[in-house]
Amino acid sequence: TIPIDNKHKAAVIKDDSVIQVKKHDWNKTNKNEDTIVDLLVELNSADSIELIKLPGIGPAFAKRIISLRSFVGGFYSKEQLLEVYGITPEIVNKIGPYIEIDTLLIEKIDLNQADFRTLNKHPYIEYNQTKNLMKYKELMGKFNKVDDIVLNHLMDSASYLKIRPYLFVE
Repeated sequence: TIPIDNKHKAAVIKDDSVIQVKKHDWNKTNKNEDTIVDLLVELNSADSIELIKLPGIGPAFAKRIISLRSFVGGFYSKEQLLEVYGITPEIVNKIGPYIEIDTLLIEKIDLNQADFRTLNKHPYIEYNQTKNLMKYKELMGKFNKVDDIVLNHLMDSASYLKIRPYLFVE
């Protein structure tokens, strides 16, 4: 290891009995540089303390991430972080290597047991889509599989792909 001259904030290097001082700009060093080497944050269970360890994530972003996670029922993709106000693709790319997602922690809705209010409450399901889902259950009795939604044109495929991880059929 290189000894540090704390008085001058410089690294001291000995070279053939001559001491050279190599200046280091401590202000430009990433404060998290040493701590993020072994950092891995599970997005669906992390608290704000864990989230702020991620580079570029402060208390405000941590609070917004937890709010969105609670609102939608968990994350299935890192790209969902783009729905958090203020988070840019650059931030997602920066923190991406330090994030993992356990999709088993997603709060799922049983499509056959859910009532109108439960389905309509989910932010990824629009009012008209909720009406279509309820009408299908009224006419058909139940869903055999979640894919029945798209097979019966109850919502467009983009909406379906977004809501799919939050639904199951028992």
